[in-house]
Amino acid sequence: MDKQRVIYLGNIPEVSNLLWCSNEFELIAVLYEKNRFSDEMLLFKYSTGIYAKEVSNTDEILTVIQKMSSIDAIIMCGFGIILKEKLLNKYKVYNFHTGELPFYKGRHPIFHAIVNGEKHIGVTLHLVNEKIDDGGIIAIDKIKLGYRDTQKDILNQLPNSINRMIPVLYKSIKGKIEPNENNHGKYYPPVSRNDIVFDNKTNIRKVINLIRAQSIYNGAIFKDKNKEIRVIGCSIKNIKKNNSIKNGVVYESGKILGLKIDNQKLLFFNILNYQDEK
Repeated sequence: MDKQRVIYLGNIPEVSNLLWCSNEFELIAVLYEKNRFSDEMLLFKYSTGIYAKEVSNTDEILTVIQKMSSIDAIIMCGFGIILKEKLLNKYKVYNFHTGELPFYKGRHPIFHAIVNGEKHIGVTLHLVNEKIDDGGIIAIDKIKLGYRDTQKDILNQLPNSINRMIPVLYKSIKGKIEPNENNHGKYYPPVSRNDIVFDNKTNIRKVINLIRAQSIYNGAIFKDKNKEIRVIGCSIKNIKKNNSIKNGVVYESGKILGLKIDNQKLLFFNILNYQDEK
């Protein structure tokens, strides 16, 4: 097989390893964003001998790539730097986006899909242009999103999803696949603090989805008067006789347990911390 010479932009060791071990590609280098080079990526670098360098903009990426000969394509996954036209005009650039395009455009598609109650996460292989998640669609793979699944569960399945699309990526680089249109859809802005806050009036379904969407990021935030609670998990428990209930919030000895959801049950919070609002 005629291996394609590629550069990986990102900091996901499993993606680096897929390209490194692939029969279709020869991984030439890994370029990563500032302060995002993990210990596991460092281990990958030294165990494989792959060249790795920190970059912060398109000019720095171009400087590195232009020193290398015959690059067939650039592969992105988990890379936040927006590439400029001067690079995109010279090289084929592909991105593995953890959202089904065109419906979930933006930096945090898994969060929004979980909060929206989706049954799967789409992983989209698409061409890259100057607009965010706007290039032609090459392939879409789907990961099941169960009612207990968190972002961690999805990210653990991401390498297998990408691996299923590797043959399609190879054919596209070779010019054997035409991209599909990536029109319309929706762009979701980056997740802000306001997006992860809930209170005793928030719909219970949204509360549960917020908590699991934020479980690996210090939890969702429950607002209780002038205090806030970081909640990283939840479960269903019985309300006890010694529990007090006020405005739908269940307490035990003055401490919040969770939210009342029917006459006998509560949504019990797994609390990371409980502190005065700053």
